[in-house]
Amino acid sequence: MRTRRAFTLVELLVVIAIIGVLVALLLPAVQAAREAARRAQCSNNLKQFGLAFLNYESTKKALPPSRVPCHHGSWYSELWPYIEQGALAGKWDPVLSYHFQPKENIETQIAAFYCPSRRTAGSGESSGLSISGDQRGSVGHRPGAVGDYAGCSGDGHWAADFDQVRVGAAPNEDPVTGNFPGGVLQAPNPIGTTPVAGIAPCNGTDPDFRFKGMKPEIKLKSITDGTSNTIMVGEKHLPTQGFGQGTFGDSSIYNPDGIIHILRWAGLGYGITANPEQVFSPYAYTTFGSHHPGVCQFVFVDGSVRTLDVATDNQLLGYFAVRNDGQLAN
Repeated sequence: MRTRRAFTLVELLVVIAIIGVLVALLLPAVQAAREAARRAQCSNNLKQFGLAFLNYESTKKALPPSRVPCHHGSWYSELWPYIEQGALAGKWDPVLSYHFQPKENIETQIAAFYCPSRRTAGSGESSGLSISGDQRGSVGHRPGAVGDYAGCSGDGHWAADFDQVRVGAAPNEDPVTGNFPGGVLQAPNPIGTTPVAGIAPCNGTDPDFRFKGMKPEIKLKSITDGTSNTIMVGEKHLPTQGFGQGTFGDSSIYNPDGIIHILRWAGLGYGITANPEQVFSPYAYTTFGSHHPGVCQFVFVDGSVRTLDVATDNQLLGYFAVRNDGQLAN
């Protein structure tokens, strides 16, 4: 008779333990490799934004506005023709406000608008759509696609996205100090329902109101600090629990009624948020921040994508955020 020798229980446990140790050693490396790939994809998304902005400027001789007047659209919708979404842009009604645009337009999710370290189009708690957001009179909230990037509207010196904030103010004039250092993404007046300089107020909630066009105002020559020294778009801070929630700054990116879902500031009091899950009070989401460990990515006006440490000095951030203050970041 032949006898067969099998593994003892001790030998089997030793093998299992060795396999467990190897898996424990390999898992962080695999996760790091995956995050590196996601971060590279996010960087590519920002690169596409940079190219689209410059193509827009080449066509219209000015950079896209933060928002289009009379509730018509945002810088996201303005970029459609320049990110291979010409068919979508063709369906956008040229005279109606966001609230009366085709459902297909406002709910279209574009993969490049989402950071893969955070979520992807059609995924997450909100399925990539806004659950709640700004409401305009009797129209109410229309759910739309959300996004993980925001334009830079300055250093927060004046927490608004337009220059001429009072009747008779000259471009770039602060209503208090008379000196307004602005960001790249600004909105031409009138943007809301308040009469400006004798212009009749826009009424985005009125289906009979007709948008009559707009002339972009921010030209490359107005970026006197240099295109390589000025932030254009970056990753916006948004905790996971805020997905699809307007109070967290995650409402429809095509809706121009609010600004915290499409714009951010950077500077003193507006540093990069280090903890991606940090929660603020409602509507206090005004800073940049990412879900990449320790860093946040930005595209500058010259089209270059740069990675900044979350601990970057706030004053330095402010120099990067303003296009015309004469302060060059080192």
